[in-house]
Amino acid sequence: MTKTDNLTIRVEPALKKNVEKKLNDMGITMAQAINMYFKQIDMTNSIPFVIRRYEYSKETLKAMENTKNGKHLIGPFNTVNEMWADLEKNLEKED
Repeated sequence: MTKTDNLTIRVEPALKKNVEKKLNDMGITMAQAINMYFKQIDMTNSIPFVIRRYEYSKETLKAMENTKNGKHLIGPFNTVNEMWADLEKNLEKED
């Protein structure tokens, strides 16, 4: 058997549980998944997936700022039907 080293990492318990279940469903242990990940890094000399920073549009940033400041908020709605009725009413105003 090949000699191995131990690896100790910290991870959020809920994340670990979710990932462990998904890996288990695939028939893969956590150790096997991490070994596959490390082997891919070793073979490709890179992280084996794209990592990018998400950039929000100007409209989304404005909406986030408005929400934070309590501006231009609609609702709350007690039912989905109430929400749809309000949306339809606002669409009619735009026409």
